[in-house]
Amino acid sequence: EEFATQTGTATENLDDLHALLAQVDWNTGTADRGAKVFQTRQCSQCHNSRTALGPDLSGAAGRFSRDDLFTAIALPNKDVSPRYQATSIITKDGQVHSGMIVYESVDGLVLRNATNQTLRIETEEIETKNTLNTSLMPAGLLKDLKPADLADLYAYLRSIGSQTQTAKTQETSAAE
Repeated sequence: EEFATQTGTATENLDDLHALLAQVDWNTGTADRGAKVFQTRQCSQCHNSRTALGPDLSGAAGRFSRDDLFTAIALPNKDVSPRYQATSIITKDGQVHSGMIVYESVDGLVLRNATNQTLRIETEEIETKNTLNTSLMPAGLLKDLKPADLADLYAYLRSIGSQTQTAKTQETSAAE
C-alpha cells in the first residue's frame, strides 16, 4: 500500500511483473529478435541517439539486475532520476506542454516531448513551470509481450553492452 501511495502504481502490477518474469526461460532469447521488440515498442526513439531523452542503455544489463531493468520498463515512474524527470509548462494562453528541458536561458527554453518534437517557449509566454516526479517513458511497454519476447529483449539489452565493450576493446588494441 505504501508503494502504491508513494509511486501512484498499484502493487499488483509489480506482483504480476514478477510472476511473468518467473515464467521466462532466459537462455532462449536472441539479440536479433530482441532488437525487433526494441524497435516495435519504439524504445529506440528515446534511447539510441545523440538527441535521446532517456538514458543510454549501453551496458545497462551489466549495471542493473534483470528484475530491476524490467521493473524500470514496466513501471517507469517508480524511480525516476532527477535528470530524467519531465517538466510541465502551462503558457499564458492555456496550452500545456510536457517534456524534458534541453536548453534554458533568460529569454526562453527548449522543450523536447515524448515524441521527440522540440518546442521553443519564450519566458514571457510561461504562466507556470513545474518539475514532475514522472518519466516521459510511457507505462505499458511490456503489455502483451510473451515470455519469449522478454527473453529476446533481455538478450538484446545484454548485447548493447557487449557490442560497446567489444568496440572499445578493439579501439584500445588498435591504438597499442
